[in-house]
Amino acid sequence: MAVQNSSVVIYTEMVQGITNVTTRVRYNGFYCWLLNFISKRLFNLDKKKANSKEYQIRYLRRAELLLADAMVFNFADVTGVNGSLFAKHHIESEVLDLKNGAEGKNTYWRNSMGIFGQYYVGVLLHLGLICSPDENHQTYRTAAGFGEKLADAYGKAFSKEAEEIFWNGIYNGKLRSDDLAQLKCMALHILPDGQEKELYREIFSAKDSINIISGETFYRRESICRMMDYISEHPDKLTNKNIVSGFLEDNFLFGLEKNPEVSNVPLSWFLYELDELAHTAYESFHYGILWLLTKDPQPLNRILSEIREGIEELAQKNDVTKLSDLNVGKNNIYNIYHRMFARKKRKSIERIYDAAILLMTLYGCLNPFFVLLDDFSCSGDFNYRRPGYAPDLLRRLVDGHSNDSIWKFVEFVLYQAINDHTQSSYSKSVIGQGLVNNYLIEDDMIWLERETTPIRTSPRLGNVVSYIEDMGWIARNQSGYYFITQEGRKLLEKYDELS
Repeated sequence: MAVQNSSVVIYTEMVQGITNVTTRVRYNGFYCWLLNFISKRLFNLDKKKANSKEYQIRYLRRAELLLADAMVFNFADVTGVNGSLFAKHHIESEVLDLKNGAEGKNTYWRNSMGIFGQYYVGVLLHLGLICSPDENHQTYRTAAGFGEKLADAYGKAFSKEAEEIFWNGIYNGKLRSDDLAQLKCMALHILPDGQEKELYREIFSAKDSINIISGETFYRRESICRMMDYISEHPDKLTNKNIVSGFLEDNFLFGLEKNPEVSNVPLSWFLYELDELAHTAYESFHYGILWLLTKDPQPLNRILSEIREGIEELAQKNDVTKLSDLNVGKNNIYNIYHRMFARKKRKSIERIYDAAILLMTLYGCLNPFFVLLDDFSCSGDFNYRRPGYAPDLLRRLVDGHSNDSIWKFVEFVLYQAINDHTQSSYSKSVIGQGLVNNYLIEDDMIWLERETTPIRTSPRLGNVVSYIEDMGWIARNQSGYYFITQEGRKLLEKYDELS
């Protein structure tokens, strides 16, 4: 329905250099080292090959597969390893065919530039760790400064024997599976104390890219610190399943209770969560229709009549004549949200009913803050007022409907959802994405094209948690609950002084 762009621009701004697919902090060091390693080794063999992107990517892909093999062989239970599904079968052979696994018909990764090209090249460039090919160089290169330092620090984990095993494997395209035991030093989840760990601390607590309006900003660092503060305030409560949702909910409810804090980072995450709550409520109307459809065309009026009958029955049961009768307060926002989001297909009409209540509740509770949010979202620092921006969406859907019956309101939003889905699907098909409609409507008949599952956007905070755990700023006890380490507390104290 093209309403999630407003969420995406917020988390992109808040945690630059970390994405939803960059899962382990040590991949950054691996690539800095690998680009240097391939270049130096090839330079000693053939200077022309050392400046050939074709040869660089060939050995880089083999190296990525070898890293996945080494991780699965030595640390089978560790998550966040790209290519691990392929590696589980690949390491079963006595001799690993890295050449075929990276360049054959069935490879570890489809993208021609591997995991590096699909996931990491953008963030490595953004963090200033590598340089792109240019008129003087056909290959990617490790950048001076943090890039070169990180490459050197990562390489110190290798013994000479391990380094030779690694090079022979990617150069010759074959490696004995027994040799993988010598590559434990490449463990993505074990960060050696010393220079490499210190460099990651400096890189991910440094300034973001320079903002044209504000100059230097530290949104990523402040987001990390606020996440660590949240962990510190909730001992023995946070696991990898609830830490991100808990942080966002806590920040949002605090803002509602105390009025949104006029500070860039907490207000940005407040707006992000408001966007997500509004989006999932609005999209529930879309899914409510979708779940009642079949592949066979049905009259649209029949579907709407079924929804109307169900909505009016629920309204009567709950003694709701018009929307203003709801009078639901801010303390119930998440009760409604979690109930709505948990609704299964067979409860599609109940989901629509919950969504109507949530939209009305969000509008009522947030309306006093809309001017503040509008000013903030269009300030010099940000351009958050994109498609799906929650205050605009809530005004469009709810303004002027407080005295409507709940069905009249639901009917209005259903038609809005149908129109937005149709427009979004058409726009995507025009730019070459093919047919992306979930349902089609023609001559007052409606039928299912494809079924999708309602989801929220992923705000990168899960990988922020993974990074700071890898760096030793937080850890988990035997029960799986997060806590702040002594090193993490020292960092928080240091950054509190700076701010």
